[in-house]
Amino acid sequence: MRKRALLLSAFILFISAAFLKADDFLEIHTPVFTVYCDPSINLDRLYKKINRRRLYFYKSTRPDPSSTAEEKMAFRVNLILEKVKEILGMYPASMNFKIKIFKDQVSVTDAYRGITGRNDKVKAFYVHKLRTIFTSEQGVTDSVLAHEMGHLLQNYYFVAPPSAKISELLSIYVDTNLEE
Repeated sequence: MRKRALLLSAFILFISAAFLKADDFLEIHTPVFTVYCDPSINLDRLYKKINRRRLYFYKSTRPDPSSTAEEKMAFRVNLILEKVKEILGMYPASMNFKIKIFKDQVSVTDAYRGITGRNDKVKAFYVHKLRTIFTSEQGVTDSVLAHEMGHLLQNYYFVAPPSAKISELLSIYVDTNLEE
C-alpha cells in the first residue's frame, strides 16, 4: 500500500513537471515569486486586471510611473501577497513560489486535469507539491490571485495544512477583506 502511494505521488510529480515547463514563457522575478507568462499575453492588460481593487496599505501601492510592464507586474504581485499576509496574520520567513499564467482558460483546465486527474473547470488553482499557482490571462484578477495566495500561505505556514473546507473559508476571507 505504501509503495503504491509513493509510486502514485512520483507519477503525479512527473506529469506535473510537464505543466511547469516554461521554456518559452516570459519570466518575471519578484523576491518571492517567479511569474511565468505565456509570451502572447499583453502585460499591460494583465497588469490592469490584477490592479482593479484598491489595497489599503502602510506603504506605496503604486509602482514608479516609469516602470516597465514587467516591473509593474512584479510590484503588484508582491503587494497582493503582502496584503494577504496581513489579512491572515501569517508571516513566513522565506518563501519561493511560482505563478504560471496561461493565455486561455482551456490551458488552465488542461493543466488541472493533467495534474489532478479531475475534469473540473477552474479559474485558478494552487498545487502545494509544485509550489505553483496556475491561472490564465482570461481568468486572473487581483481577487483570484489573493484567493490562491491564501491557499499558498496556509499550506506553507501550517505544519499540518487545514482541511479543504477550512482552507477555502480562509481564502474567501482573504478576498472579502482585500480592500480593508
